Amino acid sequence: MAQSQENNLFREVAKKSDIVEVIGFYLGSSALKKSGKKYLCLCPFHNDSHPSMQVDPQRNTFHCYVCDTYGDSITFVEKFAHLPPIEALRKVADICQIPIPKTYEKRKESDPLFERFPKELKALEELSNFYRLSLQARDGKLARDYLSSRGMDAKTIEHFGIGFAPFDPRKSVAALRGLGFDVPTLERAGILAPSADIKDRQDGRIIFPITDHRGHVVGFSGRKFLPDQEGGKYVNSPETELFHKGRILYHLDHARESARKDGYVYVVEGYMDCIAFQRAGIDSVVALMGAALTSEQADALKELNVECRLFLDSDEPGQMGEERSLPLLHERKIPTRIGWKLTGGKDADEILTKLGPEELLRQAQRLYDVPMFLLGRRLKGRKILAESQEIERYLSEIRPYFQDLGAISRAKDVRQIARRTSLTEEEILPLLQVEDKKEEVAPKKTSSSTMESARRPSFPPRPTRNEPIRNVTLAPKYTGTDVFHRLFLFLRDLHSGEGMAGSLVKNELIIVLTLPRSREAYADFLRSHVVFCQKELNVLADLIGNVYLSDESLVAFGATEYERLLGSLQQESAAQKTEPEEEDDFDLDDGQDEALSMTNDVRVALVQIVQESRLLESPGYDPQSFRNYLQNEQNLLRIRRFEEEVHQERAEGEVLSVDVVSQSFQTYRKKNSR
Repeated sequence: MAQSQENNLFREVAKKSDIVEVIGFYLGSSALKKSGKKYLCLCPFHNDSHPSMQVDPQRNTFHCYVCDTYGDSITFVEKFAHLPPIEALRKVADICQIPIPKTYEKRKESDPLFERFPKELKALEELSNFYRLSLQARDGKLARDYLSSRGMDAKTIEHFGIGFAPFDPRKSVAALRGLGFDVPTLERAGILAPSADIKDRQDGRIIFPITDHRGHVVGFSGRKFLPDQEGGKYVNSPETELFHKGRILYHLDHARESARKDGYVYVVEGYMDCIAFQRAGIDSVVALMGAALTSEQADALKELNVECRLFLDSDEPGQMGEERSLPLLHERKIPTRIGWKLTGGKDADEILTKLGPEELLRQAQRLYDVPMFLLGRRLKGRKILAESQEIERYLSEIRPYFQDLGAISRAKDVRQIARRTSLTEEEILPLLQVEDKKEEVAPKKTSSSTMESARRPSFPPRPTRNEPIRNVTLAPKYTGTDVFHRLFLFLRDLHSGEGMAGSLVKNELIIVLTLPRSREAYADFLRSHVVFCQKELNVLADLIGNVYLSDESLVAFGATEYERLLGSLQQESAAQKTEPEEEDDFDLDDGQDEALSMTNDVRVALVQIVQESRLLESPGYDPQSFRNYLQNEQNLLRIRRFEEEVHQERAEGEVLSVDVVSQSFQTYRKKNSR
């Protein structure tokens, strides 16, 4: 009978729920695109690059027609959040505000920890409540004033359960004894130290309750806030069977749901940094309570199944802590990016206090993949790695991380490494031993914004480089337009003093105009390792790539994406005018340093190209033709390099006949074929 009632409850909740609301809660409402009476979205249960999951709000069901995952609202939560069926039911009921019988409501008492330590956990919870009330009492005025001076409002204080331990160390103990808790229970809970003097070790401090992943209060951290207070800045509860600092991530019980919804979690050092991020609007944040990530904490991050964004303090211990965390995260296959040193303050709390939430949010987006972060660490303020052994050690160090990146990130990193070493891109790739891995169907992906490598498209084979020179007809659908002709003349005049052939100018213009037409075109471009002779086109290609990276579901540019291109140019221009130069050990920018250092002439050229190209009618994307243009570009570049060598030899006084030039060029081509 009980089993039948439970089955009925599942059917009732599934029927009353709103599956669009449930899926939107986890993936974000923008992930669902309406198509008639139904919705489409990227399937989070396999590496989906085109929306293949259909959501039917009338039937309250979802179905992916690629990996054949389907079900109702409860099934979705069960699979996506890795929850037992009854927990998934409770979550759906909570999201859709569906009342369920009290016998099925979530109870903390149902977990093993509470079964082992019911009295101790109750005592810690009651003490947390006492501290919160004490903060609002007369004795807590100084503490309230201090929190107010740090910008903490009532909402923040309530969210983190912040309290105050009275200056009289016996008040809290007396309150707990009055509720019937004996001294041995309080000692096992870590509230009292085994001694004859029964008093609160946290007296006169602002209290931060520390909860485990289930929301149980398992300990406290007390912060002094008056100049004449004794002891260290923070006093933590002692290690007990309930509280192990190295096993807990502060704020994890609150951040779990938002992290799975956002697809990432920020990892910071201390309580105040975690609170600063949350105040700035980032709920998906946890704190290590130190600068060292432990194996247990890494396991907890793995369970979230989201991208980890390390953002420890800017001092050397914090930076070293980030570096030491990388192997633990990599072993668990946790996608990871790292924030470089904060500017204007040593930690998030200081940035928020001095510069405000907008600046903290801006700096929180300065994220690097592991190879780029380690490159910054190895450069140590220098512009280039020069010594062979140093380069070899660095490449060996990043190899396992590099192989986990997506195609776009690999290409951008190789380009950046080539700029910071004496090696070429072609020399770097074999040293990293990159092999294109066949992507496996993942059991679950967290969101459409997890990482570029989490849901990258399968790209066609890389074009060969040893084919004969092709006589490619140059884009008849482009070249017949006035817009294309204006752009061609503009670029040709811009490079008039460089002896650049018109065919090369035209070919490069066609390639860069094609990149916004198809994500596949940009992937082919990266694989070809083409570096334009027209430097401003390299900058534009990077900016186009950044737009694709920011939206993994984007197939081709529309009006919004072109506006973003122009907006990024304007933002960088404003930043160069208003932001003073300051010392920074790490001046990499994930392959964007050309854009940041562009001259005004280059910026004008880019703006004109973007504005004009929006007027072009798209001729459609033909993959084979585009690869022909890429191959033609390689051939034109070889000819240009050869002509430059011939010009140099002539300048040195050696006169070459036509036959010698022709023969030398064939030798040159064979030597440079890959």
